[in-house]
Amino acid sequence: MDFFGRLHSLENITRDIEEGHIDILIVDGEIVGTGSHVEDHITRVYVLPEYEGKGYGTIIMDHLEAEILYEYDKCDLDESLPATIFYEHRGFKTVEHKKHDLGDGEVMIYEIMEKRRPARIEKAERKDLEEILKLQYTAYQSEAELFGGRKIPPLTQTIEEVEAEYEKGIILKMITEDGEVIGSVRAVEENGTVYVGKLM
Repeated sequence: MDFFGRLHSLENITRDIEEGHIDILIVDGEIVGTGSHVEDHITRVYVLPEYEGKGYGTIIMDHLEAEILYEYDKCDLDESLPATIFYEHRGFKTVEHKKHDLGDGEVMIYEIMEKRRPARIEKAERKDLEEILKLQYTAYQSEAELFGGRKIPPLTQTIEEVEAEYEKGIILKMITEDGEVIGSVRAVEENGTVYVGKLM
């Protein structure tokens, strides 16, 4: 208790509030939970006992993860063993076992857990277009079944036509950590209107 009292002292919490690191969850005008992060590290995720089991911890974590993974490739946290199951269900994995000497023969055991961004979205390059076209041919098979034939435009489009779309508008790609293209979408602006297509 002394250790956590020092770690989460009023001075430390005030500093983190002033630096914009702490968010709060308000329900019916009452602060019922809190969570914070410094860069990609999550800390201080708490929910009032009477509000536990209502999904508020999930709301806080969803918010923190979205903020972090928008900017970073991963987020991590330090967690006690009993809480690891909650975070494992959220996709976190233990990457290191740690222990901290509290003095007087007491040792605190905890886990370093990490969650990586499953994929990221970037502007496609010309070298990606063949892979995107292959993805398109795969993704639109179900559309072809709905229309009763393979003569639909996404399955007859040529690489030259994709290149023309690339030159005229923008093509985005979703890639895994290993660089595999697993999704794509296109857009073009004409006379102040943006037309979005081929979301796959």
